[in-house]
Amino acid sequence: MVWSLAAILMMVPMVIGGALTDSGGAGEFIGSAILICTSCLLILYGIFVALIAPGFTISFAHDEHIGSGLKVTKIWQWTQANLGQVII
Repeated sequence: MVWSLAAILMMVPMVIGGALTDSGGAGEFIGSAILICTSCLLILYGIFVALIAPGFTISFAHDEHIGSGLKVTKIWQWTQANLGQVII
């Protein structure tokens, strides 16, 4: 849940961009640009979270402390070391 908070916060500009697309004129262009940019960021963040999900699950399972699942550097190093297994 904690890792999805960033995605939830990125939804705010998407909603604003969606509202601007209905306004027409320059607002429509700006709203579309906001929607496209935030959509791309959400896709990249989703791929990132999907790659590190096994890492933070294993890290949390070792001692069952939420803080263990939030150690980004440790989790990223584990993911890089086991990237082939993670992808499979």
